[in-house]
Amino acid sequence: LILRHALAFLLPILSHSTSTKSHSQSFIVYILGVLHRRLRFHALFSATATFTVWNFLLFPYVYFIAMKTPTRRRSFIKWSFSFNLCQIHLCNIMFAFANTVFCSSSSKVLFDSSDLWVAACLAWFYSLFYLLVLDRFGVHLYPIFSPRSHLIAVSGALVWGMLYITFAGWNYWINRS
Repeated sequence: LILRHALAFLLPILSHSTSTKSHSQSFIVYILGVLHRRLRFHALFSATATFTVWNFLLFPYVYFIAMKTPTRRRSFIKWSFSFNLCQIHLCNIMFAFANTVFCSSSSKVLFDSSDLWVAACLAWFYSLFYLLVLDRFGVHLYPIFSPRSHLIAVSGALVWGMLYITFAGWNYWINRS
C-alpha cells in the first residue's frame, strides 16, 4: 500500500516532467505506471484481508476466549486500540479504498485475472519470506500461519479463499457504483 501511495504521488509529477525528456525516461514512467496499476488489487486485498481477519476472527477470539480475566481483557482492549494497531487494522482499509477505488484514475476499471495473479504471486512470495526467513529467526507476526500451528492448513486455505472472494467482491462493488 505504501509503494502504491508513493507511485500515485510520483507518477503525475514524473509524467509532466518527462514530456520533453528522452525515451528512456518515458519508458521508466511507463513501467512505474504499469507497476502502479498492477499493485491496485494487491493493495486492496492486503488491507481487506487484514481488516477482515483481525476484526471478525482474531479480535473476537482473543477477547472472548483467550482472555480469561477482566484485567487481561482491559489490557487487550487498550493494546488493540493503540494508535499503531488502529492504523493497521482499521485505517488501512480506508486508505486502500481511497487509493484504489474512490480517488484513483482507474477507479471504474474492474480488476482482471492479471490483477488476481499478481496478488496471488505476491501473497505466495510473502508467505515464503515469512516461513523461510522470519520464522527461522523466531519472528512470529502471525502465530496461526506458523508451520507448527495446528491451524496452518485452515489459515492457508482461508487466505487463498479470501483472495478470490475479495477479487469478486471488489469487482462487484466497482461494477455496482
